[in-house]
Amino acid sequence: MENLKDELIFEELSSIFKYKSNNIQIQEIIERGFVWSKLKKRKLLFIGINPSFPINAIKESYSYHIENAIRDYPSHYKKSTELIDNTTYENDWSYIDLFQFRETNQNKIFDFLKNDPQFIVAQLRLTYKIIQYINPEIIVVCNSRASDFFGINKFESNKKWMCGWA
Repeated sequence: MENLKDELIFEELSSIFKYKSNNIQIQEIIERGFVWSKLKKRKLLFIGINPSFPINAIKESYSYHIENAIRDYPSHYKKSTELIDNTTYENDWSYIDLFQFRETNQNKIFDFLKNDPQFIVAQLRLTYKIIQYINPEIIVVCNSRASDFFGINKFESNKKWMCGWA
């Protein structure tokens, strides 16, 4: 895991996003591209669910620095940064999303699970590698839906969760 770099993540995501769904709406989401936060090895890791696709967004794939996201979308990260204010983790944290597809409606995840679970599993496997690479002391799951994929809220017994791969 020590050699995981942004270039390798880009290559793996490019491969994952070559996937073709038989569901037109899912395929449209896949074709929007992918987004991930640049890797930062820190002691605390915040985990969200997936990047949004706001109105007027263009279809593209890219990575971003979390510092820029905090500046550009302060309300989105406010609770997280407030949580660690005046702690030893105040300047020693990072952020990733479980999934890299771009969609604002989180309920679409259930469409992926129903129609294209292999697309979701491929992203979870990559995310698991990223978490291993970052090797945080603490993980804070910022999204209740994201916690489902850690096996916290076992919503269906036949679904795969990230904790099962440890």
